[in-house]
Amino acid sequence: MMAKLFALALILMPEPGWVGKSRIQPAAKLFHEKIAAAPADDGRFRLVAEFAPTIAALGLWLQADGDDTGSSFTVVIEGLSIRGAED
Repeated sequence: MMAKLFALALILMPEPGWVGKSRIQPAAKLFHEKIAAAPADDGRFRLVAEFAPTIAALGLWLQADGDDTGSSFTVVIEGLSIRGAED
């Protein structure tokens, strides 16, 4: 049996009402998404994610998506920290 894959989705549009909502990705039923953050007025955001129960493996996928709307933007990552249960 395959374990579930969890994806934390960041909503990068001014709709903070989506934060905290979850769904199963319609195009990929094994992906469970949780809208975990929305940007502030200046475009910055901070994401802290905790998994309970703890998980054995973690993958990180960063994606800037605007190709369906012809969007143009720049993404700057000022810091990234990942800590395991032993930390």
